[in-house]
Amino acid sequence: MSYTVELDNLEEEVVRLYDNVSGEMSTIIGQLQKPDKLLTIEAYECIDTIRQSLTSFDVQLQDINLIINSYISYQAEINKLNHSTAPVKENEDTT
Repeated sequence: MSYTVELDNLEEEVVRLYDNVSGEMSTIIGQLQKPDKLLTIEAYECIDTIRQSLTSFDVQLQDINLIINSYISYQAEINKLNHSTAPVKENEDTT
Protein backbone atom coordinates (compact mmCIF):
# COMPACT_ATOMS: atom_id res chain seq x y z
CA MET A 1 0.00 0.00 0.00
CA SER A 2 1.18 3.50 -0.70
CA TYR A 3 -0.25 6.96 -0.32
CA THR A 4 0.71 10.49 -1.17
CA VAL A 5 1.48 13.26 1.29
CA GLU A 6 1.97 16.88 0.34
CA LEU A 7 5.55 18.03 0.95
CA ASP A 8 4.27 20.70 3.34
CA ASN A 9 2.64 17.98 5.48
CA LEU A 10 5.51 15.49 5.35
CA GLU A 11 7.07 16.40 8.71
CA GLU A 12 3.79 16.05 10.60
CA GLU A 13 3.02 12.76 8.82
CA VAL A 14 6.39 11.30 9.81
CA VAL A 15 5.83 12.49 13.38
CA ARG A 16 2.38 10.86 13.35
CA LEU A 17 3.77 7.57 12.08
CA TYR A 18 6.61 7.63 14.61
CA ASP A 19 4.29 8.50 17.49
CA ASN A 20 2.00 5.65 16.45
CA VAL A 21 4.85 3.11 16.56
CA SER A 22 6.21 4.57 19.77
CA GLY A 23 2.79 4.38 21.45
CA GLU A 24 2.24 0.79 20.34
CA MET A 25 5.70 -0.17 21.58
CA SER A 26 5.05 1.46 24.94
CA THR A 27 1.82 -0.51 25.25
CA ILE A 28 3.58 -3.80 24.50
CA ILE A 29 6.43 -2.99 26.89
CA GLY A 30 3.88 -2.15 29.59
CA GLN A 31 2.26 -5.54 29.09
CA LEU A 32 5.56 -7.40 29.01
CA GLN A 33 5.76 -9.72 31.97
CA LYS A 34 7.73 -12.88 32.42
CA PRO A 35 5.31 -15.78 32.65
CA ASP A 36 5.41 -17.81 35.87
CA LYS A 37 6.45 -20.85 33.86
CA LEU A 38 8.12 -20.56 30.51
CA LEU A 39 7.56 -24.09 29.25
CA THR A 40 3.83 -23.61 28.77
CA ILE A 41 1.43 -22.82 25.93
CA GLU A 42 0.63 -19.48 27.56
CA ALA A 43 4.32 -18.51 27.62
CA TYR A 44 4.69 -19.60 23.99
CA GLU A 45 1.67 -17.53 22.92
CA CYS A 46 2.87 -14.51 24.91
CA ILE A 47 6.34 -14.64 23.33
CA ASP A 48 4.88 -15.23 19.87
CA THR A 49 2.64 -12.17 20.25
CA ILE A 50 5.65 -10.08 21.25
CA ARG A 51 7.64 -11.38 18.26
CA GLN A 52 4.82 -10.53 15.86
CA SER A 53 4.55 -7.06 17.36
CA LEU A 54 8.27 -6.53 16.95
CA THR A 55 8.00 -7.55 13.29
CA SER A 56 5.19 -5.05 12.79
CA PHE A 57 7.21 -2.32 14.50
CA ASP A 58 10.19 -3.09 12.29
CA VAL A 59 8.07 -2.79 9.14
CA GLN A 60 6.59 0.52 10.30
CA LEU A 61 10.00 1.90 11.28
CA GLN A 62 11.38 0.81 7.91
CA ASP A 63 8.58 2.75 6.20
CA ILE A 64 9.49 5.83 8.24
CA ASN A 65 13.16 5.43 7.33
CA LEU A 66 12.28 5.11 3.64
CA ILE A 67 10.27 8.33 3.81
CA ILE A 68 13.14 10.13 5.55
CA ASN A 69 15.68 8.76 3.08
CA SER A 70 13.54 9.79 0.11
CA TYR A 71 13.12 13.28 1.55
CA ILE A 72 16.86 13.67 2.15
CA SER A 73 17.58 12.48 -1.41
CA TYR A 74 14.99 14.93 -2.74
CA GLN A 75 16.54 17.80 -0.76
CA ALA A 76 20.02 16.88 -2.01
CA GLU A 77 18.78 16.85 -5.61
CA ILE A 78 17.09 20.23 -5.17
CA ASN A 79 20.31 21.67 -3.69
CA LYS A 80 22.31 20.19 -6.55
CA LEU A 81 19.96 21.73 -9.12
CA ASN A 82 20.02 25.10 -7.36
CA HIS A 83 23.82 25.15 -7.40
CA SER A 84 24.08 24.04 -11.02
CA THR A 85 21.61 26.67 -12.26
CA ALA A 86 23.12 29.52 -10.24
CA PRO A 87 24.85 32.08 -12.44
CA VAL A 88 28.58 31.52 -12.61
CA LYS A 89 30.79 34.59 -12.44
CA GLU A 90 33.49 34.50 -15.03
CA ASN A 91 36.94 35.50 -13.95
CA GLU A 92 38.03 38.67 -15.64
CA ASP A 93 41.19 38.29 -17.59
CA THR A 94 43.36 41.37 -16.98
CA THR A 95 46.27 40.39 -19.15
